[in-house]
Amino acid sequence: MTICFTGPRPSQLHGYDEPARPLYAQIVDFTLDVILKFARKTPGTNFISGGAQGFDQLAFWSVEKAKRLHPELDITNILYIPFENQPSRWSPDGMFGRKEYPLMRRHANITRIVSPNPAPDDSRAAVKALHKRNHAMVQNSDLVIAFLAGRSLDWEHSSGGTAECVRYACSQNRPVFAIEYHPNQNPNFSTTKLGLLQENKQINIL
Repeated sequence: MTICFTGPRPSQLHGYDEPARPLYAQIVDFTLDVILKFARKTPGTNFISGGAQGFDQLAFWSVEKAKRLHPELDITNILYIPFENQPSRWSPDGMFGRKEYPLMRRHANITRIVSPNPAPDDSRAAVKALHKRNHAMVQNSDLVIAFLAGRSLDWEHSSGGTAECVRYACSQNRPVFAIEYHPNQNPNFSTTKLGLLQENKQINIL
């Protein structure tokens, strides 16, 4: 079984500043619990994340933590990169900085680069490559875990990349397991099932 993740950037979560680190640790722990529930049902599960700032990186490290804590589950951590210079506009240091990029590539079991580098000033090509990366992850997965926060909570209408990925997953008949997250509310997390969740998909949704 292969599962991919989609989720928002830090601006839709708790930002980039160091005081938010404990809040992001909570997201990692919650995501770890979800990963383990799926992995225990189907040992040998592959997990794909996109390596971008925000939930992509949190998901990657959640999978890595699951691998470390439970080697018996034979989890594979797969990284889909939209293009080689993805982190060129990231801050060099701090949370979600450029230093995270080589660390992820070093720890990933498999890395796939989906598109060639766009021209530095071609933002349209960069966005197109990001969507192509998301679509490739969905196409190669049996299930999508979507972390919805900020504008992606309105995934049916939002123009953001997370919402577009969820809509694409639904259009491809991929089951979507959604984690709804409200940073300023307590409790922060809730889960639901979105999209075309057919019993004949043979996916045992939590």
